[in-house]
Amino acid sequence: MSGLLPWFGAHGTRILPISLFVGLAWADLAALLRPALAPVVFVMLTMLIMRVDMAAARKHLASPLVPALGLVWALLAMPVLFAGAIWLGSAYLSAGLVLALIFWASAPPLFSTPALAYLLRLDPALALGFLLATVAAHPLVTPFFTGLFTDGATSVSPAQLAQRLLLLVGGAVVIAVIARRVIGVERIHRASISFDGLNVIAMAIFAIAIMDGIGARLLADPVYALGFIAFVMALSLVSIAVTTALFWKAGRRSAATLGFSAGGRNIALVIGALGVSVPDDTWLFFAVLQFPIYCLPALLKPVYERILPAGP
Repeated sequence: MSGLLPWFGAHGTRILPISLFVGLAWADLAALLRPALAPVVFVMLTMLIMRVDMAAARKHLASPLVPALGLVWALLAMPVLFAGAIWLGSAYLSAGLVLALIFWASAPPLFSTPALAYLLRLDPALALGFLLATVAAHPLVTPFFTGLFTDGATSVSPAQLAQRLLLLVGGAVVIAVIARRVIGVERIHRASISFDGLNVIAMAIFAIAIMDGIGARLLADPVYALGFIAFVMALSLVSIAVTTALFWKAGRRSAATLGFSAGGRNIALVIGALGVSVPDDTWLFFAVLQFPIYCLPALLKPVYERILPAGP
């Protein structure tokens, strides 16, 4: 198995998009793996915390103004703005889509954001620090906005959601800290390619499982489902553009990093906390959100190469 893990890590960019289509084409496998979503999310979060470079994460503490403003924008201002947009368009939005939008707007960035920052000329240290801060705030912020704006769209109360998220994040932190002490930071660092392989496997299982029922939905109502895909792509791109423009004066690299982080939100933690107890449109949003997650880095790379200077 140890020889396979580096292979998975090296071929992750090919395996992950394929896994989405495996989930779409192989409905029985997607249904079989759907109950594994919560454990897989827990494993991914634990591995992220195990591998954290604390020196890099602390890099921006000496000048915390820009990261702090980024947190206020991403976790407070954006959910409020989304709630206003939802109110204006409430006649056209289902309860499930409203719930999904609030989840998305108050979620932390993708776990892969710091790694992608290296590839996209962004600031990995800022991306990592921002990710850790938003993950820490997530168990309080998301339940608050869910209770404020979604009016019982899910059977889980805001207090229960907060409790589940705290258990999920707190449990991952405890296990990761113990693992770092037992295994050792140096050994974890040396085994980084194997951890990459484990992460690819976990993400592939997640991608297949999240497609449960989506293939049938595409066939039954392709216009509606494809409209959802176009909507989430536009949502991510607009959020990236607005956030980047808002922080442009803080420096191009910092602005682009915060923009990319704000536009790629990780609602996997909510899935891990709620399981499968969400409305159909919320689940459809969860599923089609994987398309911009896997497609946007490739689309944005030439843009960042053009607007950002080379080097660190």
